[in-house]
Amino acid sequence: MYRLRNLNNILGDHKELEKQTIFLADTDSLNDPLESYIKYYWQGDKIIWDNFFRHYILCLDTTIVLYQFAPDKMEDTKNDIPVHLMFSEQTDVYKEIIQRIFLNFKNDILMQNLISHLLDNYTKKIYKDNLYDILNLIEPYIQWYIIKEKNNNKIKEEILYNIKNKLDKNLQDILKKKIVHWKLF
Repeated sequence: MYRLRNLNNILGDHKELEKQTIFLADTDSLNDPLESYIKYYWQGDKIIWDNFFRHYILCLDTTIVLYQFAPDKMEDTKNDIPVHLMFSEQTDVYKEIIQRIFLNFKNDILMQNLISHLLDNYTKKIYKDNLYDILNLIEPYIQWYIIKEKNNNKIKEEILYNIKNKLDKNLQDILKKKIVHWKLF
């Protein structure tokens, strides 16, 4: 947190020694990459997980819409994802759409099993890498439910459900393999 300062800052202009102040650098200006490394984790009960997934759906849906309107302005960086959106600040119509997507996602049998496993085994802490693994597993499902909600008969139902069946099979295969390799399942 502390960064070495030159004599001008300590004795001269800023008088840090005289004022007995300490300069705390922001993480971007530190010279050692490990100085700013913070080990984040996620922890929550059923209500917190539900809110996490609803917020994830809101952010993903908004990102998809933004990309559709301005694909050349989106760069696939963390800054392009609108994580500061608040569900409560959305219009009633949009809240209903997000809520329907969330409920459809949440009522999916595979997602119920996955979420119930998370609740049973991870009410303590889930660190960043495991959380990324979880999100990588569920993101295709969320995208599918977003597409299904906003489809307006553009894609035939049969095609949508063929995609869903492939997602289900793929997830089941992944989970069978991951049981051996992860402590996650």
